[in-house]
Amino acid sequence: MKGLFVFDRPFYPVRGGAEARALDHLDYFHSRGIKYDLFLIDRFYNYSQWNDTGILYLVNSRAESIFIHEVLGKDIDSLYYKWLSRFYRISNQVPDVASIIHALPNMIRKFRKIVKKNSYDFIFFNHTYVSNALIEGAGIPFCKTYIDTHDIYSNLIKEVIALQSLDLRIKSSGSKIQRSIRKKVPKFDYEASLNKEIKLLKKFDQIITISYEELEILSQYPDISEKLSLIPKASASSLKANPSINTQNSIIDITTWNKFDILFFGSQYDPNVHGISQFYFNVLPLLSPNVKLIIAGGVSLKLDFITNPQVTLLGFVDDIDKLYSSVEAVILPIFYGSGVSIKAVEALSYGKPVISTPQGVRGLAVKTDLDVLIAQDIYDFAPLIEKLRLDSDLQQRLRKSAFEYTQRENSKQRIYAKMDCLF
Repeated sequence: MKGLFVFDRPFYPVRGGAEARALDHLDYFHSRGIKYDLFLIDRFYNYSQWNDTGILYLVNSRAESIFIHEVLGKDIDSLYYKWLSRFYRISNQVPDVASIIHALPNMIRKFRKIVKKNSYDFIFFNHTYVSNALIEGAGIPFCKTYIDTHDIYSNLIKEVIALQSLDLRIKSSGSKIQRSIRKKVPKFDYEASLNKEIKLLKKFDQIITISYEELEILSQYPDISEKLSLIPKASASSLKANPSINTQNSIIDITTWNKFDILFFGSQYDPNVHGISQFYFNVLPLLSPNVKLIIAGGVSLKLDFITNPQVTLLGFVDDIDKLYSSVEAVILPIFYGSGVSIKAVEALSYGKPVISTPQGVRGLAVKTDLDVLIAQDIYDFAPLIEKLRLDSDLQQRLRKSAFEYTQRENSKQRIYAKMDCLF
């Protein structure tokens, strides 16, 4: 069996949930001896492009052939995208999932040429918007098609617009610093976009969704309900890889215990920037000096205003295992977003106590005070962090529950069994 794996951005180094998800699928293919080629789209309008580290990963990857389509600013596809982007800006609209802005002409030609030249048993697409452009009229013969939605695209756009419609200036009492990610709110017809998305999903043989909420939404449409499969995010770690998890009760002398590092790990996505900025201005000043905040991932690049010695900005991190092993807890001050929170799954799989808003653990069947601590608003974070810092029994209980949750819901054994049913 051999397939073509289609992805619309660089996926290594991992910069977000979509990239982590893609690597999970490739690990599955390797574990089952499934051969695959890669069709990857490198775009100037991504927040990242293939760098030397990413190219080295591809060179050493298990893919038999790698096709990279570059859209880097001076080619026909780039001009095509820029022209249509300008049109949407002037008309104050957001392109929906079926917009021709996603149908880059040379990208489509190259994809069709690859499919025609090679005999694939399946093609595995990621994200509906670019996949719709590729599969439309491609004439794929005797080949099964899969689509991993990652998020329902229409829901994602709806959330982004909701974020833009609010006054999200970040304020702090006693500080003159004000930052804003507020933008002019564009027009977007959610119902029309969702209906188009359902229509295009009919074109695929199998539809993979990542969360219970999205499965419930898509299951309401009879034309695609039989094609749906729920495949959660695979757990990132194992108990053996996490010596910090001690299933036995432990006693910590609080009077001599000073270190308490908390982590926020995220991409440059606006809800991440907004959430951690609110935390920095409104929560960090209330915490003990023993609490240190570590911020990792692309979001670090958006926080140049941070100068507090309690905060470390790491940027992109190569060794995620080492990163998680170095902290005592993970915070998720997220107030907007769709789909499932990959950050939450990852933190829990490393057995880390998680303090989150309800939106930060969206898509997960976690229980408050058992699996995670929930902050209903930004001002709930400070007392919860202090409570966790001073209660060693609570820390151990949350570590154990977090790990057990992901082993129950997100273990590779469970995820791979679900994938086996599809392949």
